[in-house]
Amino acid sequence: MQSNVTKPGLLTKLQTSSVARSLKEKILLKIKSRYRISADFGIVSITSINSVKIKPVSLYNNARNMICETGSIQVKFSWYSLLKGRIKLISVKISDCKIVINKRETIPANTTAKSTVVISPQDMIRNFYKRISTRVDIAFESIPPQVNIENLEIILSGHKNVQVKISSFALNKRYYNTAPGSHQDGRFQPKGIARKLVAEKQLTVDVGNFTMVADLQTDTPSTTVTAKQLTFRLSRGKDENNGISYDLETNTHDLTLHNSKVSNQQAFTCDLGLMLYAKPDSEGFHIDRQSCFHLNNLRFPFYLDHFYRENDIIELGVNLVSCQMEDILKSFQDFTTQSLYRSSFSGTLGFFSRLRFELTNSFKREFEIKLDNNLRILDHGGADYSYLKQPFVHNVYDGDIAVKSINLDSGNSFFLPLDKISADLKKVIICTEDPHYYTHKGIDSEAIFLAMASNIKSRKLSRGASTITMQVVRNLFLYHRKNFQRKIEEVILTWYLEEVFSIGKDRILEIYLNIIELGPGIYGVQEAAYFYFDKPANQLTLTESLALAYIIPRPKFFLEALKMNSPKLRKNLTAHILHNSKVMLKKDIISLEEFENIQYKITFAPSLGELNLTEAEAAITGS
Repeated sequence: MQSNVTKPGLLTKLQTSSVARSLKEKILLKIKSRYRISADFGIVSITSINSVKIKPVSLYNNARNMICETGSIQVKFSWYSLLKGRIKLISVKISDCKIVINKRETIPANTTAKSTVVISPQDMIRNFYKRISTRVDIAFESIPPQVNIENLEIILSGHKNVQVKISSFALNKRYYNTAPGSHQDGRFQPKGIARKLVAEKQLTVDVGNFTMVADLQTDTPSTTVTAKQLTFRLSRGKDENNGISYDLETNTHDLTLHNSKVSNQQAFTCDLGLMLYAKPDSEGFHIDRQSCFHLNNLRFPFYLDHFYRENDIIELGVNLVSCQMEDILKSFQDFTTQSLYRSSFSGTLGFFSRLRFELTNSFKREFEIKLDNNLRILDHGGADYSYLKQPFVHNVYDGDIAVKSINLDSGNSFFLPLDKISADLKKVIICTEDPHYYTHKGIDSEAIFLAMASNIKSRKLSRGASTITMQVVRNLFLYHRKNFQRKIEEVILTWYLEEVFSIGKDRILEIYLNIIELGPGIYGVQEAAYFYFDKPANQLTLTESLALAYIIPRPKFFLEALKMNSPKLRKNLTAHILHNSKVMLKKDIISLEEFENIQYKITFAPSLGELNLTEAEAAITGS
């Protein structure tokens, strides 16, 4: 009588034998020794002669406070590598992967006296380049040729919370010899001869259904990013002279970004792309001029050259390839001024910007912005700003609610024609808010550079480059919430006022001084002069004018700080008066006698009292 029991096959025997247990132990030891992480997993199934499936899997990196858990990992390896005593993976397939990285605990500072190593800016940046290059090289050496992940979730927890969800992740690595080629205007031209790479390694990553939610728990608003498809391509190549180069290309379509720093509406949707071609060598680090970023139909070629010298020199440039106004309006569909979308234009707009400076001395710099602007408006779309040349009524809004109407004519007792405002006050406000007001056309390149330098130093967007015309545009036509789209609209409307409708500089300044917010419910310098100093604006002293100018960037906070006699206010206001009076003296805006007669005891209106800044002035000047 024959038995119906099926004899176990080879794979079944392997799985039930000590082979699987031995393989598990070797894998655990290999992971711990090579990657410095602990691992634990359950069942090891040998699915084919060179394929293993492990489930579930847990990885721990205590140094980085990281946990990785997956439903299963299936790996395919090379038998030839096993014969050589190592495991070379051919492919990895992961399902249901969750990675949690928690904030590391802060180690108390060691107060024991010891020598302090000061790292120069040159060394810091050069080491940064090396770290990036090293990590790219490690990625090419350690990542298997194929990695596929289904349902990936990454969580960063701590002082900043970030959650990333990806439904599919596919990575492919390949090696090949390249034919001569070149990149021109951010596009690969296979028939070119400029770039001759003789060998190249390439990683391609395709991400499906990407979602990221970031809550940084600071003043930065939460951010949500979604995209149906993301593509990354990273290449490492050698040229004929054995020089190394790195190429990065990324593309995404219908990316949706929810962030109030970008758009006032709920979502900003766009197509994004980046092509970056980097080449380090013994003389510096270079990002090729054929690198390009694109936002919808707008293309921004850029470059960076870092020349290694005794005093390193950095030069970077960003261009906007000449485009039609329709391309800009299609890229930014959240402008408050809807008449822009009804307008028609002819001509094109573009720009070139370049910054060159010494790394150890940013004062040795060259900065320029050149506009390529031959735009003409054929139809204003119903917008006509020529009314600003005449008396008009400006309505102040808090959200959607009108809170005040300001008549810019002689019928308003607080309205002051420009020639009735004291010369000191006009000089002070121009000096503090827009020193080149009468020489630019609404956009100040020097202010842009100073804003860039300040923001890089503080590592946040703490300073803008708004001119007086931009502030008038913002107050008359736009909301006050700062974001990227509002700034673009601000620039366009500034061009409208100064060049399209030819609103004169004196008239723009007159409007500004009569509508600027200077406290809760206080608008214009005349009303502010009476409120703070109990006198008309044409009688303000130089010190009082400097104090009034200090309020402009902080109208909602100054009054409360003044009533509290805040030490911070005394310190900051003193520094403001000292700095700006020195600037005005250096530029011959005020005389030495006027500078020496500045008073550091400011008498406000009776209800506000006196602010004594003499101690703060002595502390700052050391006198």
